[in-house]
Amino acid sequence: MIPLKKNKAKKGIGGIPADADKNTIKEFRNKKPLLSIFKKEKNTKPFYETIEVSKIDKEFLAYKTLRRAKLAERRKNRRQQKKDIKFKSKDN
Repeated sequence: MIPLKKNKAKKGIGGIPADADKNTIKEFRNKKPLLSIFKKEKNTKPFYETIEVSKIDKEFLAYKTLRRAKLAERRKNRRQQKKDIKFKSKDN
């Protein structure tokens, strides 16, 4: 078993030991500015400049437009298939 060292100063905040007296803390404050524990505020300035978007571009939805085009194509193909079946049945 290793005996504990009682003379060793504990680590504190900003280089000041946690078990220091009030007088030594005042001396440290005069000598060295304490670092803040709290994080600094982040920059609120955006990384990029905003670009004005026209009303047409805002209303345009790519997914909806593509979906509608696919559905229209399917409907067209189904109609064509039905017509082909009717013509084949008339020929026979």
